[in-house]
Amino acid sequence: MEFQDRRRDALGNFHILSDEIICRILGMLEPRAVGFLACASSVFYVFCNEEPLWMQLCLEAHEGPLLYKEFWKQTTLEKLHLVESAAASCKSFPCCAGFNSLFLYRRWYRCHMHLESFILDNGQIDRREGMMTEEFKATYDGRKPVLLTDQTEGWLSRHSWNLEELVEKYGDVLFKVSQPHGKGISMSLKNYAAYMIMQHDEEPLYIFDSKFGEAAPGLLQDYIVPSLFNEDLLAVLDKSKRPPYRWLVLGPPRSGASWHVDPGLTSAWNALLTGRKRWALYPPGRVPPAVVVHIDEEDGDVHFEGPTSLQWWMDVYPFLKDEDKPLECTQFPGEIIFVPSGWWHCVLNLDNSIAVTQNFVNTTNLELVCLDMAPGYRHRGITRAGPLALQKGYMSTEYQGITQDWIYDVKALTMHAKSYLTSQMHENKYLGQAELRGWLRILWTSRPDLRQQIWRSACFSLDAGTWLETVTSICHAHGLPLPVNEEKLPVGHGSNMIYIVGDYAIKIYLNKYTEDEALKEMSSEVLFQIQMNQSGSPLRNFVPTMVAAGVICHSTEGYKDVPLYSHMTYAALSVKKQVDKLNMEESQHMAGPLILGADWSQDIFSAKGRAQNVPHVEGCTGRMDEQVWPYIVTKNCKGEDLADCRSKMTKDDFCNLATFLGRQPEGRQAQIESQRFCESNGKCHPKDYTDWASKVSTVWDNFFAPIRKLRRDVKDRVNAWDSMPHHLLDQVEAYLPLDPIGLIGKEELLEGVPKANCLPVWLHMDLMDDNIKLEPYSCQIASFDLDEPTKGNEGPTLSQFTSCFENATKVTNCQRVMQPSCILDFGDISLGDAIYDFVILYIDVFKGDEELFKLFLKSYELTLSKDEIEPTKSLSNEASDKAVTNCMCPSYRAMCYCLLYKYDAMGAIFELRPELKTVSSLKELEEKFWGPLNQFSDPAVSQSSL
Repeated sequence: MEFQDRRRDALGNFHILSDEIICRILGMLEPRAVGFLACASSVFYVFCNEEPLWMQLCLEAHEGPLLYKEFWKQTTLEKLHLVESAAASCKSFPCCAGFNSLFLYRRWYRCHMHLESFILDNGQIDRREGMMTEEFKATYDGRKPVLLTDQTEGWLSRHSWNLEELVEKYGDVLFKVSQPHGKGISMSLKNYAAYMIMQHDEEPLYIFDSKFGEAAPGLLQDYIVPSLFNEDLLAVLDKSKRPPYRWLVLGPPRSGASWHVDPGLTSAWNALLTGRKRWALYPPGRVPPAVVVHIDEEDGDVHFEGPTSLQWWMDVYPFLKDEDKPLECTQFPGEIIFVPSGWWHCVLNLDNSIAVTQNFVNTTNLELVCLDMAPGYRHRGITRAGPLALQKGYMSTEYQGITQDWIYDVKALTMHAKSYLTSQMHENKYLGQAELRGWLRILWTSRPDLRQQIWRSACFSLDAGTWLETVTSICHAHGLPLPVNEEKLPVGHGSNMIYIVGDYAIKIYLNKYTEDEALKEMSSEVLFQIQMNQSGSPLRNFVPTMVAAGVICHSTEGYKDVPLYSHMTYAALSVKKQVDKLNMEESQHMAGPLILGADWSQDIFSAKGRAQNVPHVEGCTGRMDEQVWPYIVTKNCKGEDLADCRSKMTKDDFCNLATFLGRQPEGRQAQIESQRFCESNGKCHPKDYTDWASKVSTVWDNFFAPIRKLRRDVKDRVNAWDSMPHHLLDQVEAYLPLDPIGLIGKEELLEGVPKANCLPVWLHMDLMDDNIKLEPYSCQIASFDLDEPTKGNEGPTLSQFTSCFENATKVTNCQRVMQPSCILDFGDISLGDAIYDFVILYIDVFKGDEELFKLFLKSYELTLSKDEIEPTKSLSNEASDKAVTNCMCPSYRAMCYCLLYKYDAMGAIFELRPELKTVSSLKELEEKFWGPLNQFSDPAVSQSSL
């Protein structure tokens, strides 16, 4: 019988497209649309019932833990409730007479092929046992891969890490699953094990979980890090600041990892406990055939594109010449493979396989890892793509193919990195610059034997040498002691450079966008110190005293320390005069009303202002090659960051901290009280009220300006963070007010002036656990009653606060180790809604601990009542009704600020409280997480005090 091709007639105008293009188009449709299209013709029926298509449709739209139902089409239709049962329609492969497709056949073949023939051991990679550390360092570390055959002896996982036993112990535990479509998903181990048995996927789902130790802590007891890899310099970092470094790896045949280089040029070891894996490796800089490397010139991020591991071995590998083939081996159960820094590798599971892998940094690759974090993109291109990145006439950041090896030369590579001082691109996706500075500082103090190597690493990744010269210049200018050897590197994990020199802290502002932002941040901190001292706020006892301020100018001709008054506008002269008074014992309160600005440094430190008002002086010239860094010098606050001393703090320590932080807003509120020009009963001159209320209105407008910007694209931004369940994400737009200013009840006209229903308070805006200092607890404290007035303007001391806490809570025989000593970094200080500061405080400082948060609120003593909120009249009817109903509720305001926060506050909440992912609505989430806010309202205090 003669074959009749029905493709043209059955596809209509679509027949001009290749089968591959048709499959890609179908993957862009909704599942319901694919179902309708399957009815168009028999050929479309074949295309629309292909399992790889339904796998894509399912995973791209999926939310929550995945439950696989034997076929992807069945899983999708039943998940979306499009049919009650789709099992019967999925059991046979769709076909029709008069149509064939090589593309569909090859894909079907790859989905069902067995991999017994893929086993290969040609001796290219050494297999060793009994290796000593000295031999490993000399022969393999940083040089070439090796298989270790005896390093897992004695591990419990050698016998217990099989699918049956793991399911029995951890069957209900959710693990993260890597998949080719959409964002990451999770599956319980018992459901994933069932999927492994039923699936026939070309690129199967693959458990690749970096948090398996938190999900199933018992797994960590089943193996030990081999002695050859014990040195891990990243281990000094706190767990919350360390990049992902260990993974549970579990998958069926055909799963695996396509070609890549491990993040940050770290080295890795991979221990296989069950099954077999085929490995292929190329040395650093030799891009595998059919792989494309993209280097982003904006942020230096590196992306790889290429076929799946199975596709590469089937479609690319057979056509390679012998000299172009990679190093290869098959890894067997109990073996560990070591992959040095920068080596390209590709892995294919030949059986159901279970493994554990860890990445690490040691003395061999420390400098390479630090270099990879330096600003720029060219050096990152070289370490991945080799000499092609340096070809004459090179313009593009895409490299394809490679014909020769490339060996790392750190000294040569540093020539292609950008200077940290002159680059605005300071971030690296593996370890940010702030985290890098903190890491190197910890190594500097904990590993004095490595200081020469650490210093080299810091010089080409942070320009540490130039920064040290800059700090030395500041010390000379202000008569400070010079940095000693232990003080050569910056401290902390913040966004700015901070050096501790003797009893002083030098803070250099490093805004990565414009120098005006850095100047603005410095001015905020200077003005805050001035007003805090002039008002006599007790908060000043817990803020480091400022002793100097200035600007460093750096250009190709060198750097110069410029006095504050020579670089600022005329308005800044008053700042200079006030800085000189910061150490005075007595200070007068300011007369008359003062609203700390709406944008309190905008006029003082604007670029336009400098150009117009600053006379020509020796110092900064405004040249294009000139970099400007403002700085301040304060007394050094003794103690440790809360981030670094949590592990040794007791419950009583945390309770004392919560009370201490709750008392601090009183200091801020005391200064707001001095700004209230009208009495609470409204008896004031109309013109005075109008002037004052207008300033308050301006404060609110400026506070909500950046929040309004975040409101415009809130759903896209939250979706990009990939941390919120889809059913909650869909509620975001309806949950938020159209205009965030409705959260404070604004605005009603009074005497022609907009009136908000609450007054702003001072906000720290960055009160995280690395901006709170604690010192060892001292029991030598004096009794103090906070209700009694203090002498002069000094305010209560730390000991008095501590005593107050202990007396108020009647703690007897309390166990104390640490006590709070000071609060740092007021560069972002602003006026706004007090609840905004609660977001980062509850999440980052209290880590979602409800009892600590309640203790803080009890000590806060500022009402969060909703009694006097009035309807808003400037919004649309819908938004107005919503504001009337919701803005009166503190928990609603807090939840809105989480959604409108500049960082992923929602992700942090779900990490602290994973069970909240299952709530049905944002309102329920609000009540469960922020509910304590609604329990603390004092009817005796009016809402206006907030």
